Amino acid sequence: MSLSATYLSETQFQREETVAEPLSVLRERRLMEEFLAGDDSAFAEIFDQHHERLYLYSARMTGDPSGAEDVMQEVWERLIRLRTDPQEIHNPVGFLLTITRNLSLNHIKKEKRKRRLTQEVEAWQQAEHPKTKNELKDVVLEGLNLLPMKHREVLLLNIYSGYSFEEIAVILNISVEAAWKRASRGRKELRAFVLRNSVDST
Repeated sequence: MSLSATYLSETQFQREETVAEPLSVLRERRLMEEFLAGDDSAFAEIFDQHHERLYLYSARMTGDPSGAEDVMQEVWERLIRLRTDPQEIHNPVGFLLTITRNLSLNHIKKEKRKRRLTQEVEAWQQAEHPKTKNELKDVVLEGLNLLPMKHREVLLLNIYSGYSFEEIAVILNISVEAAWKRASRGRKELRAFVLRNSVDST
């Protein structure tokens, strides 16, 4: 299939989804409108629904649970500041994810997470014994961090944060099919990386 044909098919898919918008999306939008209008109970509900999953997403992306706590504090502070200059938010979950993602990426740059991953790789190369479960888990996390962002992001949202492909499609403004394909390709790349790096050389 050509690139233009793929784009047209995905655009058509998105339009069809927009026509049959999930009730959950409409409810999220209503909650956001009520919060921006000054309803504190709406903010509490938004926080309860999304804080944990956004935190898990940030923690996996940054590799730093403590840093993810700081990220989430800034996310909610930014949302609260919107009350001084309300705006129409059509996709509240996507809006929150975008803020979380951008702040997480900023944290990664500041902390230079690549250096830690390099040190781990060097340690694995020097090991003379089969990998333990913890070491295998580290290999998986390293492979996840090395995936292209669009594949890594879908896996983080689906596996670690618990979002369905339907929710991910709304969050990232892509079709459900595109979300599934990204996850499938990401899993394939991750599996290949783990197989290459979990077998000790003899």
